[in-house]
Amino acid sequence: MAKKNARNTRGKIVEAAWQLFYEQGYEDTTVEEIIESSHTSKGSFYHYFDGKDALLSTLSDLFDQKYLALQEAMDPAMPAMDKLLFLNRALFRMIENSDPFAQAKADSNELALSLYPALEEEIRRAEDPLHTALRIAVAGNVIDLGIQRSFDIHQALEQSLNDGFSVDHY
Repeated sequence: MAKKNARNTRGKIVEAAWQLFYEQGYEDTTVEEIIESSHTSKGSFYHYFDGKDALLSTLSDLFDQKYLALQEAMDPAMPAMDKLLFLNRALFRMIENSDPFAQAKADSNELALSLYPALEEEIRRAEDPLHTALRIAVAGNVIDLGIQRSFDIHQALEQSLNDGFSVDHY
């Protein structure tokens, strides 16, 4: 029984961590939040993991949990190959539908498309269209959310168009 409880505790930590990573992002999730969300203790957390980084190797645990849940839903009389296909299709669907940034990407794409006509006109009217397009492209890189968690694209465009580049070898 102790082994099962240990597995449950570790599993609760892993499940809570990945849910928080999905909702808040890895960087913005703290160990304390994982402990609180998993309803475990700091001692339990550090018993199983050296720190938050150690949780990154536990994604396979989530797949194992999904397989176990799917296994219960399968017809035991199903041929082995059909079972394998059933499990793999379900797992692939889970992976395809679990992009934590899907909504942020959609919102950013919608914003970029709404700005396109005005930016196209800005480039058309520019003294040097290529240089202006480069400046706009640099500002547009903010939209991919890779630089910072939040952004003001209008401010980034204005800054890029008015201030130029720190180093400009154009």
